[in-house]
Amino acid sequence: MPTVYLFDGTQSGTADGSYSDPYDLSNVSSADTAAQVGGTVIFKDGNYTMNANLTLGSVDNVNYQGESKNGVTITSSVQGGSGYQLQLGAGNFKSFTVSNLKFVDTGGSTGKSGVLVRTESNQRITIKECTFLNLFANFHCVFGRSNPSTNYSGTGLESTLTVQNCVIELADAGSATAGDNPRLHRLRDTATASGIFTGNTIYQKGTTAHLFKSVSTQHTIKNNSFVADTST
Repeated sequence: MPTVYLFDGTQSGTADGSYSDPYDLSNVSSADTAAQVGGTVIFKDGNYTMNANLTLGSVDNVNYQGESKNGVTITSSVQGGSGYQLQLGAGNFKSFTVSNLKFVDTGGSTGKSGVLVRTESNQRITIKECTFLNLFANFHCVFGRSNPSTNYSGTGLESTLTVQNCVIELADAGSATAGDNPRLHRLRDTATASGIFTGNTIYQKGTTAHLFKSVSTQHTIKNNSFVADTST
């Protein structure tokens, strides 16, 4: 299967996704198309800036990965409730894997979640060996979708997500109020939200981050470490 590359600069007009002539961050969709079903998109080591929401998953079974461990950092150019966000899954619902990427100061209000997740029944998004620092989870959840207006198919969706061996730091609960604090994983719909969370280190900052207060009971939660920090 093809392997396609991204880098943290501005691509040439003839970029072909090779290691020597990679796509830039604003052309992830071109990388998806070049990788094809079952291919790999590699983020070359560097510091990337998101000037818009970053959507991964427009092609089925693509593996998105950093070139080396801790070598790729992706930051939103705007932080907080108006910040840019990692969005996993497009309107046609795909299965894919994201690994070895670090996101710093990302997250915003779209879908009212830190990382917006869109999947469909029998399809799964896997996040492994990634880091999320100073993640802004506006209103309702760290991973998932809490705003029905972001649904593509209305009802009957199933959010299936695996988060494995990641470091997750929730920095701000946005405008959440007592009794409606951010969950670790949530799908606001008539569907089932299932998640597998194993081997993660989760930093809970502030008093409003109730990470496992989910609307679903179909979670597998094993071997995670939790660090509470109520000083902020």
